[in-house]
Amino acid sequence: MISPNNQRISEIFKRLAEIANETAKVAINPTLTPAQKQKEYDNYFREHDQLTKEAQEIFGKPSMY
Repeated sequence: MISPNNQRISEIFKRLAEIANETAKVAINPTLTPAQKQKEYDNYFREHDQLTKEAQEIFGKPSMY
């Protein structure tokens, strides 16, 4: 059985991979203006930062935020 921490880390890494994929799609989307792209990036990076902080706490490493 996988521990709750390991399960959560797995979920976090899966979501971080999804975020990377989604931001790549934003980057090549010709229908978005630079301002729209920046807004999307900001949303994804905000979530990325939150997830990274949570993973660092699980691993017992001090957060840089």
